[in-house]
Amino acid sequence: KFCLQDQHNSFRGKSTCFGIIRRFIAFLEDSGYIKSKHLHLCIDPGCAPGEKVVDILTEEQCQRIEQYRECSDHPIALRRIAMVMVGIRMGLRASDVINLKLKDINWTNRSISIIQEKTKASLELPMPVSVGNAIYRYIKEGRPKVHSDYVFIRHTAPYGKLTNKTCTIALWSILPERKDVHGGFHVTRRNL
Repeated sequence: KFCLQDQHNSFRGKSTCFGIIRRFIAFLEDSGYIKSKHLHLCIDPGCAPGEKVVDILTEEQCQRIEQYRECSDHPIALRRIAMVMVGIRMGLRASDVINLKLKDINWTNRSISIIQEKTKASLELPMPVSVGNAIYRYIKEGRPKVHSDYVFIRHTAPYGKLTNKTCTIALWSILPERKDVHGGFHVTRRNL
Protein backbone atom coordinates (compact mmCIF):
# COMPACT_ATOMS: atom_id res chain seq x y z
CA LYS A 1 0.00 0.00 0.00
CA PHE A 2 2.80 2.42 0.84
CA CYS A 3 4.49 1.90 -2.52
CA LEU A 4 1.24 2.42 -4.39
CA GLN A 5 0.47 5.64 -2.50
CA ASP A 6 3.91 7.23 -2.99
CA GLN A 7 3.50 10.75 -4.42
CA HIS A 8 6.75 10.84 -6.43
CA ASN A 9 6.11 11.05 -10.17
CA SER A 10 9.50 10.12 -11.59
CA PHE A 11 11.26 6.79 -11.32
CA ARG A 12 14.27 8.55 -9.82
CA GLY A 13 12.14 10.15 -7.09
CA LYS A 14 10.46 6.87 -6.20
CA SER A 15 13.76 5.00 -6.26
CA THR A 16 15.45 7.51 -3.95
CA CYS A 17 12.58 7.49 -1.47
CA PHE A 18 12.29 3.71 -1.46
CA GLY A 19 16.06 3.29 -1.13
CA ILE A 20 16.09 5.40 2.03
CA ILE A 21 13.16 3.49 3.53
CA ARG A 22 14.70 0.15 2.54
CA ARG A 23 18.00 1.03 4.30
CA PHE A 24 16.10 2.26 7.39
CA ILE A 25 14.14 -1.00 7.65
CA ALA A 26 17.38 -2.99 7.20
CA PHE A 27 18.90 -0.91 10.04
CA LEU A 28 15.89 -1.72 12.27
CA GLU A 29 16.31 -5.42 11.41
CA ASP A 30 20.04 -5.36 12.17
CA SER A 31 19.44 -3.52 15.46
CA GLY A 32 16.85 -6.08 16.61
CA TYR A 33 13.84 -3.72 16.55
CA ILE A 34 12.21 -5.89 13.87
CA LYS A 35 12.37 -9.66 14.20
CA SER A 36 12.07 -10.43 10.49
CA LYS A 37 15.38 -10.18 8.64
CA HIS A 38 13.71 -9.94 5.23
CA LEU A 39 11.12 -7.18 5.58
CA HIS A 40 13.35 -4.67 3.77
CA LEU A 41 13.08 -6.89 0.66
CA CYS A 42 9.39 -5.89 0.37
CA ILE A 43 10.42 -2.37 -0.66
CA ASP A 44 11.16 -2.06 -4.37
CA PRO A 45 14.89 -1.39 -4.83
CA GLY A 46 14.24 0.59 -8.01
CA CYS A 47 16.84 -0.93 -10.30
CA ALA A 48 15.64 0.32 -13.68
CA PRO A 49 18.47 1.93 -15.61
CA GLY A 50 18.24 5.62 -16.29
CA GLU A 51 19.14 6.79 -19.78
CA LYS A 52 20.11 10.27 -20.83
CA VAL A 53 22.25 11.97 -23.41
CA VAL A 54 25.73 12.62 -22.06
CA ASP A 55 27.03 16.10 -22.82
CA ILE A 56 30.72 16.31 -23.72
CA LEU A 57 32.90 18.93 -25.34
CA THR A 58 33.26 18.96 -29.11
CA GLU A 59 36.60 18.50 -30.83
CA GLU A 60 36.50 22.18 -31.79
CA GLN A 61 35.96 23.20 -28.14
CA CYS A 62 38.89 21.02 -27.04
CA GLN A 63 41.07 22.72 -29.67
CA ARG A 64 39.98 26.14 -28.37
CA ILE A 65 41.01 25.11 -24.86
CA GLU A 66 44.46 24.17 -26.22
CA GLN A 67 44.71 27.50 -28.07
CA TYR A 68 43.77 29.35 -24.88
CA ARG A 69 46.49 27.44 -23.01
CA GLU A 70 49.10 28.42 -25.57
CA CYS A 71 48.30 32.14 -25.54
CA SER A 72 47.48 32.68 -21.85
CA ASP A 73 49.72 35.14 -20.07
CA HIS A 74 47.50 37.11 -17.66
CA PRO A 75 47.45 35.77 -14.04
CA ILE A 76 43.69 35.05 -14.04
CA ALA A 77 43.94 33.42 -17.49
CA LEU A 78 46.77 31.21 -16.21
CA ARG A 79 44.61 30.16 -13.25
CA ARG A 80 41.62 29.48 -15.51
CA ILE A 81 43.52 27.28 -17.94
CA ALA A 82 45.31 25.37 -15.17
CA MET A 83 41.96 24.59 -13.50
CA VAL A 84 40.36 23.51 -16.77
CA MET A 85 43.39 21.38 -17.69
CA VAL A 86 43.17 19.54 -14.35
CA GLY A 87 39.49 18.87 -15.07
CA ILE A 88 39.77 17.87 -18.70
CA ARG A 89 43.00 15.83 -18.53
CA MET A 90 42.62 14.29 -15.06
CA GLY A 91 38.85 14.23 -14.55
CA LEU A 92 38.86 15.89 -11.13
CA ARG A 93 35.63 17.42 -9.87
CA ALA A 94 35.46 21.18 -9.24
CA SER A 95 35.46 20.55 -5.48
CA ASP A 96 38.71 18.60 -5.79
CA VAL A 97 40.32 21.21 -8.05
CA ILE A 98 39.68 24.06 -5.61
CA ASN A 99 40.80 21.90 -2.67
CA LEU A 100 44.06 20.95 -4.40
CA LYS A 101 47.00 21.82 -2.17
CA LEU A 102 50.63 22.37 -3.05
CA LYS A 103 51.61 19.29 -1.00
CA ASP A 104 49.24 17.12 -3.09
CA ILE A 105 51.47 17.50 -6.15
CA ASN A 106 54.46 15.20 -6.46
CA TRP A 107 56.57 16.89 -9.13
CA THR A 108 59.19 14.12 -9.13
CA ASN A 109 56.72 11.32 -9.79
CA ARG A 110 54.44 13.57 -11.87
CA SER A 111 51.35 12.66 -9.86
CA ILE A 112 48.60 14.23 -7.78
CA SER A 113 47.33 12.55 -4.60
CA ILE A 114 44.11 13.73 -2.97
CA ILE A 115 41.24 12.64 -0.76
CA GLN A 116 38.18 13.20 -2.93
CA GLU A 117 35.74 15.71 -1.46
CA LYS A 118 32.60 13.86 -2.59
CA THR A 119 33.51 10.22 -1.87
CA LYS A 120 36.26 10.70 0.76
CA ALA A 121 38.23 8.08 -1.18
CA SER A 122 41.99 8.38 -1.58
CA LEU A 123 43.07 8.95 -5.16
CA GLU A 124 46.50 9.10 -6.79
CA LEU A 125 46.59 10.00 -10.48
CA PRO A 126 49.43 10.44 -12.94
CA MET A 127 49.75 14.09 -13.88
CA PRO A 128 49.99 14.63 -17.64
CA VAL A 129 52.81 16.94 -18.75
CA SER A 130 50.31 19.48 -20.12
CA VAL A 131 48.61 19.69 -16.70
CA GLY A 132 51.91 19.93 -14.84
CA ASN A 133 53.08 22.69 -17.16
CA ALA A 134 49.82 24.65 -16.76
CA ILE A 135 49.93 24.39 -12.95
CA TYR A 136 53.65 25.23 -12.81
CA ARG A 137 53.21 28.26 -15.04
CA TYR A 138 50.29 29.48 -12.93
CA ILE A 139 52.27 29.07 -9.69
CA LYS A 140 55.38 30.80 -11.07
CA GLU A 141 53.82 33.54 -13.24
CA GLY A 142 50.23 34.06 -12.13
CA ARG A 143 49.63 33.06 -8.51
CA PRO A 144 49.84 35.88 -5.95
CA LYS A 145 52.96 35.61 -3.79
CA VAL A 146 51.14 34.91 -0.53
CA HIS A 147 51.26 32.04 1.93
CA SER A 148 48.44 29.60 1.24
CA ASP A 149 48.38 25.82 1.11
CA TYR A 150 45.94 25.87 -1.81
CA VAL A 151 47.21 25.83 -5.38
CA PHE A 152 44.36 27.95 -6.74
CA ILE A 153 43.60 31.06 -4.70
CA ARG A 154 41.80 34.37 -4.94
CA HIS A 155 43.74 37.09 -6.70
CA THR A 156 42.40 39.89 -4.50
CA ALA A 157 42.48 40.30 -0.75
CA PRO A 158 41.57 38.37 1.25
CA TYR A 159 43.67 35.77 -0.57
CA GLY A 160 42.49 32.26 0.04
CA LYS A 161 40.37 29.36 -1.09
CA LEU A 162 38.01 29.67 -4.05
CA THR A 163 34.50 28.32 -4.51
CA ASN A 164 33.44 25.49 -6.84
CA LYS A 165 31.77 28.05 -9.09
CA THR A 166 35.20 29.46 -9.96
CA CYS A 167 35.93 26.32 -12.00
CA THR A 168 32.70 26.73 -13.96
CA ILE A 169 33.43 30.42 -14.54
CA ALA A 170 36.92 29.46 -15.78
CA LEU A 171 35.39 27.08 -18.31
CA TRP A 172 32.81 29.69 -19.37
CA SER A 173 35.59 32.25 -19.89
CA ILE A 174 37.27 29.92 -22.37
CA LEU A 175 34.05 28.57 -23.91
CA PRO A 176 31.34 31.25 -23.46
CA GLU A 177 28.70 29.14 -25.24
CA ARG A 178 28.81 26.67 -22.32
CA LYS A 179 26.87 29.16 -20.16
CA ASP A 180 23.67 28.04 -21.89
CA VAL A 181 24.31 24.34 -21.22
CA HIS A 182 23.35 22.63 -17.96
CA GLY A 183 26.21 20.86 -16.19
CA GLY A 184 28.95 23.42 -15.70
CA PHE A 185 32.50 22.24 -14.99
CA HIS A 186 31.45 18.57 -14.70
CA VAL A 187 31.56 18.33 -18.51
CA THR A 188 35.37 18.17 -18.23
CA ARG A 189 35.07 15.00 -16.12
CA ARG A 190 32.60 13.43 -18.55
CA ASN A 191 34.83 14.42 -21.45
CA LEU A 192 37.74 12.48 -20.00
